[in-house]
Amino acid sequence: MKDIKEIKSKIDPVILHTMPFLPAHNRKKDYLIKRRWGTQVLTLRAYETLNGYDLITLLQMLKDYIQNRSKWEKVGETLEPGKFILKREIDISSIAKERNIKNNDASNRKSIINSIKRWASVDCQLVDEKNNSEINTKYIYESKIINTKNYKTMEILINQRFFDFCVNEGLVIILNEIIKYKHETTILLDVFIQSTKWQRYDEKLLFEKIGLNETNLKEREKRRILKRTFTEFNENNKSITYAHDTKNKNWEKSIATHKKSIATHKRSIATHKRSIATHKPARNPYRRKGLISI
Repeated sequence: MKDIKEIKSKIDPVILHTMPFLPAHNRKKDYLIKRRWGTQVLTLRAYETLNGYDLITLLQMLKDYIQNRSKWEKVGETLEPGKFILKREIDISSIAKERNIKNNDASNRKSIINSIKRWASVDCQLVDEKNNSEINTKYIYESKIINTKNYKTMEILINQRFFDFCVNEGLVIILNEIIKYKHETTILLDVFIQSTKWQRYDEKLLFEKIGLNETNLKEREKRRILKRTFTEFNENNKSITYAHDTKNKNWEKSIATHKKSIATHKRSIATHKRSIATHKPARNPYRRKGLISI
C-alpha cells in the first residue's frame, strides 16, 4: 500500500453543494434536496442523510478507481454510448487502514459498508425544462456484502459516467489532509474551501455549505460551531488560515497568508517574464530545420 501521504483522490467540486450532507451522527430519514441551475433542476433522494465520513468513503472509492482502473470490470452499457456499469470487489480492510481506524474491529468495517450502502441509496433526477428532458440515474447502482461474518469485502456496481466526471473534471483531494480531522464540519469546510479558494466567506453561506442549516440550531450556536470548525482547520493548515471578521460576519484569509500569497504571485509573474525572455530560440550553428537547442 502507498504511504498515506501519497493517497490522493479527485471529486466533482459541485458535489458538496448538491449532496444531502448533514454534519451529525443523527441522520435524517427519507431525505430529499433540490438544486436549480438556470433551466436545469437536480433532485436527490436518499433513505437517510450523508455526512463527512461518507464523503471520505466516496473519495476512497474514487481513489481506487484512479489507481486500479483495470480492475473495474464492465458488466453492462448505460444509455449513454461508451459508458458502462462497472463492477469491483472493494477491500474494506484496506479502506479501514487508510482511514487509520482499527481494522480488527468488525464494527468499524461494517460502518464503512453502511456508508457505501448509503451512497447506493441516492437517486438522482435531472430535469432540463428548456429541452423538456429528464434523466434518472444513480451514482452506485448496487452493493452486495460478500461475507456478513467479517465484513471484509463488498462488491459494488457503479456509474462509470459519474466516476469519470469526477476524475476528468474534478478537484484533486489529498486524503490524509481530510482524514486527520476530528469533526465532520471541518471535512466539509475543507473540501468547500478547496473547491472555491476565495479570499472571504460569508458565515451564512458557510452555515449552508457545511450543513448547519439542516439542523435546528440557533444562529448563535451555529456561529460557535463554525468557530470551532475554523480552529481545527487553521491548526491543520498553517499555510492557509482564516480569521473571523465580527463586524461583517464573514471569514477572511489571514493577512499574513494573503500577503504571502501576493508575494508568491509576484514571484511567479517575475519567473514567468524571465521564462518568456529566455524562451527565445537558441542559435543553431547547424541551421538544421526542427532542431531545438536546450
